[in-house]
Amino acid sequence: MSKGPWIAAVAIALAGAGWMYSRSSASVPSTAVPLSAPEALPQAAEPSAAPTPVSPPSAAASASAASAMPPPGPFGNDSAADLLRKVQLGFGSGSAQEAQKAANVLQFCAHAAKAAEAMQVTRDIISLVPESIRKFLDSFGGITNEQVDRAQSDARRCQVFDDSTLARRGELFQKAYEGGAPGAAMSYLTWLTHDGKAEADPAMVDKLQAEVRQLAQAGDLGALTSYAFMVDSQAYGTSRTEREAYKEAWLCIVGEGNPGSAASSRELIAKLERFSKLPPLTPEQQREAEALAQQVYDAYHRRSNKKE
Repeated sequence: MSKGPWIAAVAIALAGAGWMYSRSSASVPSTAVPLSAPEALPQAAEPSAAPTPVSPPSAAASASAASAMPPPGPFGNDSAADLLRKVQLGFGSGSAQEAQKAANVLQFCAHAAKAAEAMQVTRDIISLVPESIRKFLDSFGGITNEQVDRAQSDARRCQVFDDSTLARRGELFQKAYEGGAPGAAMSYLTWLTHDGKAEADPAMVDKLQAEVRQLAQAGDLGALTSYAFMVDSQAYGTSRTEREAYKEAWLCIVGEGNPGSAASSRELIAKLERFSKLPPLTPEQQREAEALAQQVYDAYHRRSNKKE
């Protein structure tokens, strides 16, 4: 792979991580569960109280930043023990929804250390980053000391899971999907399309692709949200025309519920799309996307009316 696409991919990942860490609303809700691990899941030890972070700032600066920080990352105030209990419950007697939460924890933790290191390194060498990438990162607020500290805090908590446990997250995505957890089809498909690609059954991938497209066309807000921020929709068995329709339908729906939010969301999505290097839709494709977007929008309101 040439350096250009690789740098762009890293920039998108860093921007997304920085954007997430700048918003405490991204926190995973804390759930108190009993400590009852199945035998297949080892009782991992708590991470050391002071593991060595990657090239940290001065001790005084770190202490000052840590004392002023809101709850770190997507875990809120959950401790390493809390995360361990969630995962144990997911593997054990937990519901499909609890399996989904456990899968999300492991999925995040599988990449937490590298994400924290990438954020820290990028912050420290930002002057050496190509100008176009630097401007892109700056448009998301840049990589701040607070975000790096929060990412490193999450990475330390993730040390409670060993490699063998992290490698089993596909089992949890499958359990959540087979149990009918909301949004599990898209999560399982994402796993099989990326980290779990080597073990993916093509028939299952085809089934999930059809299912998530059906959900989107039926106005399912969770599926539409995923498509709205998706850069490579073809990996999910969706044409660019369909993805454009789902994005526009989602923006209309979000704009109705929170006036003014659609403009900022559209701006964020546009920043991500600039790195896709895909040509614009043809006039015919645009007309098809607009017609489908209207159908999806109408389907969403039909779903909403049924729930009332």
